[in-house]
Amino acid sequence: MKFINFCQAAYAGFVKYINLLLPAPFLLLLRVFWGYDMFLDGWGKVHHMAGVIEYFGPGEGNLNLPFPAFNAYLTGYTEYICGLLLIAGLASRVAALGVTTMMTVAFLAEKEDNVRFFSVFKTPDQLIDLSEFTKAGPFPLLLVSLVIFVFGPGAFSIDWLLQKFIWSKRMKPGTAVGGK
Repeated sequence: MKFINFCQAAYAGFVKYINLLLPAPFLLLLRVFWGYDMFLDGWGKVHHMAGVIEYFGPGEGNLNLPFPAFNAYLTGYTEYICGLLLIAGLASRVAALGVTTMMTVAFLAEKEDNVRFFSVFKTPDQLIDLSEFTKAGPFPLLLVSLVIFVFGPGAFSIDWLLQKFIWSKRMKPGTAVGGK
């Protein structure tokens, strides 16, 4: 019986230790790696806007999006700005929401990815096959943005510093976030 209690205590201590040490560096790694990728994609779009507008517009092999210039600028600057915000860990959940929205639109806009997106929703007599869905280009960024949106940016972020040292001092117990 003592051995079982020891094992339970050891496991509980191990889990507590892991829960304290791993989330912050893991979230930092996700934010910096994928934020940098977003930043570079946005930088490329912003500095080669004519080609992006053409690709978003009508034509064979293009996306045929409505308002191609508006969508090109929106996509380019969203990737550029949200990438920087994710790297810094500033307004991370807002940036992650922007990336999630953009990746969902990317799934729906690209014909091949659109097919992969809707391959998840098969008829009831078929098993759901996620392999096609996860092969799509927007999937990794969609997944990472959802992880950051749900779990936050972690302790190695400006958001965490603001929460710890500024926002928590302004809040009184029993009030809503930012309330008086």
